[in-house]
This record gives sequence, structure tokens and C-alpha cells, in this order.
Amino acid sequence: MHHLPTQPGTIGNVLDHGFKLYINSFRYCFPVALMFALILGSPELLNLIAFMDPDSSLFSGSFLALIFVGLLVFYYLMMAMAAVLVRRLHTFAITTPESFGATLRGGFAKSLTVFGAFILWALAVLGGSLLLLVPGVIFFVSLGLYLYGVVIDDDGVVESLGRSHRLVWGNWWRTSAIYMIGFAVTMTLQVLVYGSVAAVIGISAVLGEGDAGLAALGAMMVVNVIYNFFVMPFLMSLGYAIFHDLKLRKEGVDLEARFDALPDS
Repeated sequence: MHHLPTQPGTIGNVLDHGFKLYINSFRYCFPVALMFALILGSPELLNLIAFMDPDSSLFSGSFLALIFVGLLVFYYLMMAMAAVLVRRLHTFAITTPESFGATLRGGFAKSLTVFGAFILWALAVLGGSLLLLVPGVIFFVSLGLYLYGVVIDDDGVVESLGRSHRLVWGNWWRTSAIYMIGFAVTMTLQVLVYGSVAAVIGISAVLGEGDAGLAALGAMMVVNVIYNFFVMPFLMSLGYAIFHDLKLRKEGVDLEARFDALPDS
């Protein structure tokens, strides 16, 4: 059973909450994490097709005209599965588990709102980065919790971004530090995993075993899926822990949680 904190914690406490939620919920989130990883890895198929058949009709002018639509579909599905994964984590965290089908329906019900918020977030980050790098970095963090507001508290597109900014503001450096630690863990894992795979592929190429280029693309496709399968639930769990902690700090949820935690008289 997972226990949500009932009062704001230190950076270490938030990290600990995120790690524990990730570990404890991983089996429960397994099917969602796998679907999410497969969607994130789908663009790699185009690289594989291009390598195997450079003259493929898939890369004709008419197909290239559809790339924009294809990207929209990809990002929509990516954000829809992110919503599904957050819902899965939330139902585990509040100890009200539901069926896989119910999680999918609930997550996709929020998908258009999440996708709209994602587009506005991306535009804010891009615009801030083009004008001056610092605003882009600030918006990246301060607006970045919109996903949790939409899925957990039914916030709207603009409302979720504004609420994320209000929660983070005044705790921006603290929130950034937690995210940086989480990213450092995932980047270290990425270097180790991808470095090992690249070394194996390089040795195979030197030994002349098979088509090195095709083997490299195929291996990276598989590794990407496996990597995202393990990493995305961790990052989402960390974001959930941050969102919950900031709600305790800024919205008085800690008082309500403490009352709920009191034993019945």
C-alpha cells in the first residue's frame, strides 16, 4: 500500500516519495508503461524503413506533405498515454485501483485538454527560448505540471498552465533541483545503456558480423523502447510527487489530509 505524504517535505522527502511511488506502482503500471514506450519508439520505424529501402515510396513528396499531420498524431498519442500513465499512478497512490480499461478510458477522456495544454506549454517554452534563453527555462519548469492538474483535478487547458505556474512560483529553484536530480539519474542510465549497445555494435562491425548499420538501427529501436519503458514511469512518478508536495505547500491540502489521516473516534 502506498501512503501519500500529509505535509510538505524536504527535497529528499519528495525524491523519496517519487522513488517509492515508482517502485511500488511499477507492476500496476506495467501495461500502460509498455504502450507508452512503444508509441515513443514508433518514429524509429521511419529510420529503419529509410535505411532498408532508401527509394521507398513512403518518402515521396506526397508523403512528406503529411509529416506535419503525422507529428500531430504522434504528439497527441504521446500526451494521451502520458495522461493515462498519470491516471494509473494516481489511482495507485490514493489506493483506489481500477481496471486497465477504465484507466485507458479515463486518460483518453482528458487527452484533448492535455494536448492543448502541451501545445501552449511548448509555444511558451519555444518563444521564451527564442527571445532569451532564461525565460524558456523558467517556463519549462513553472508551466510543466499542467499534466497533473488536468488528470488529477480536472483543470482546463489555460487553468492547468496558470495553476502550475502559481504552484511552482516561489519554489522554482527547489522544483528545478528535484527535476535535475531525476534527470541526472535517467541521463546516467542512458549513457550506460546506449554506450554499452554502441560498443557491442562497434565490435560486431569490426568483426564483420552482419550488416552493422541495420543491426545498429534495430538494436537502438529495441533499446529505446526498453529504456522508455523503465524511465517514463519514473519521471511521471517524480512529477506526481512534486505536484503533490506543492499542493500541500500552496493550497492547504495538508490540513485536509491531516484531518483525513486522524483515526475515527
